[in-house]
Amino acid sequence: MAALDLGTNNCRLLIAEVGPGGFRPLRGVQRLVRLGEGLARGGRLAPAAVARTLAVLADYDRLARAEGATERRGVVTEVARRAADGRDFLDRARALGWPLEIASAEREARLALLACRPLVDPAAPRTVIADIGGGSSEILLHRPGAAWVGVSLPLGAVVLRERLGDGADPAVFAAVAATVRAALARSGLPALAPEPGATLIGTSGTATVLAGLALGLAEPDRARIDGAVLAPAALVRARETFVAWSPERRCAHPLVGPRRADVLATGAAILETVMDWFGCTRFVAADRGPLEGLVREACGETAPSLHLTVVAEAVA
Repeated sequence: MAALDLGTNNCRLLIAEVGPGGFRPLRGVQRLVRLGEGLARGGRLAPAAVARTLAVLADYDRLARAEGATERRGVVTEVARRAADGRDFLDRARALGWPLEIASAEREARLALLACRPLVDPAAPRTVIADIGGGSSEILLHRPGAAWVGVSLPLGAVVLRERLGDGADPAVFAAVAATVRAALARSGLPALAPEPGATLIGTSGTATVLAGLALGLAEPDRARIDGAVLAPAALVRARETFVAWSPERRCAHPLVGPRRADVLATGAAILETVMDWFGCTRFVAADRGPLEGLVREACGETAPSLHLTVVAEAVA
């Protein structure tokens, strides 16, 4: 099967052999398309963003055909939930062979949970899964003996970058952090004191790129990033190192690239705020997300029980 996850910033494809016993990846590709570029200002998809995304979907169609994929599944996340013309875009994607579903915030969170469940340590005093996207952030919390609870914040790296600025500026970083803290306070999820073993599993480009930088990688390497365990301080140092680079160096780094360079520090502000709010002292990088959740779902797996709250935003 071919599975596709289209977000505000990124478009990922996974082609895999699936069955009741699990799946075997055959090919994985991701492209930064920035479909949500300008969406926060006008409420509609920008023609240039639609054009470059459709070009990627056409390329993915060719790849799926070449690999002999007989089934296709796909989700579009916050970008389509926000866009007034989101369903028009879905019609154009369907014409290219991609029957995409506009995933609700709860559906997106469940898919991310399904994907990340193998990384959860049952001995941890609490586990937080943070999916920091371009348009929204899904934050899930689990404590032993309790069900998963979570919150969907319409505060992603692209949205906050366009509204507040680049988190590489210390004043903007502080403003992003304050916005996220205020949203978490409204969510009802409690701020928790630091505790040994309290773990944050970070899934999304922000988390995996920062992990790669913290590991000193010169290029993307899923085998080294997925499941890597780091101290939160290592991510902070990676972000500080990135911010100290020139804009040209940020864009040129193979882990970052020009379409992520201007949003990475803003995404880092969200991620660091979430880690601090829940008192997480251990970080696990997850180079996986709703895309892998779709494939696991096709194998017959189901996510644990989850109660998700969707929080309205308040951005100055």
